Amino acid sequence: MSIPFSRSFDDLLSASFSSSSSSESLAAAPRAALPDNWQLPVEELSMWTEFRVLFLTSAAHTSASLLNGFGAPETGDELTASAGVFQDSSELLGSAGSDPAWQGPAAQSYDERNIEQQNRTNQMALLDTELANLLQTQAAQVTELRNSMYVITGTLAAAWPVAWQLYVQPIAGPAVSKWFQIGTAIAVLGADIGLQTEQGFRSQQTGAAMEKLAASYTQFDHAAQTLSPLH
Repeated sequence: MSIPFSRSFDDLLSASFSSSSSSESLAAAPRAALPDNWQLPVEELSMWTEFRVLFLTSAAHTSASLLNGFGAPETGDELTASAGVFQDSSELLGSAGSDPAWQGPAAQSYDERNIEQQNRTNQMALLDTELANLLQTQAAQVTELRNSMYVITGTLAAAWPVAWQLYVQPIAGPAVSKWFQIGTAIAVLGADIGLQTEQGFRSQQTGAAMEKLAASYTQFDHAAQTLSPLH
């Protein structure tokens, strides 16, 4: 039993050749409605070429941000706690004087040594406090620098859509977008250089102060060994 078809095989074959001929005719037809110099936007648009200033500025800014380190900066909390321990020890030594009933050279020597130990603990508390203050100051400077760099990062991120809008707007165009990118790069890199230079100067000052404190620790250690009752 045959199944009836609404169209014969010859009709389908004829329609296929007709469709192929029509496609070839459309493909061969000239693009009379388009300008001679027209090209696809995808072909003429190069993200790297048109926005390379922002690309390079972003890379340089990211590299500068990495110089600031990671994680929370040291704030000297352990040194502050250590200074508190020395202060408590000094108070204990202050109350550990000889009994008034104890007289003689031994009692006098004991009181002298006790005062020496009390002075040592006071000096250690002072040195630890000074070093803790330096670390707190440096931590505040690093945090301030990072926050400033974050603001610059946000400004640089906001410059991308602006540069793109200037590029695609007929009233502005690629030239205006390029000048905007150059202006953004000058502002961003200038701010980066200024901040990093300032932080470098601060770090140099902090380093010099820490070296001075280290020398004080060493000097104090030698003096303590000289005054030790064990010698």
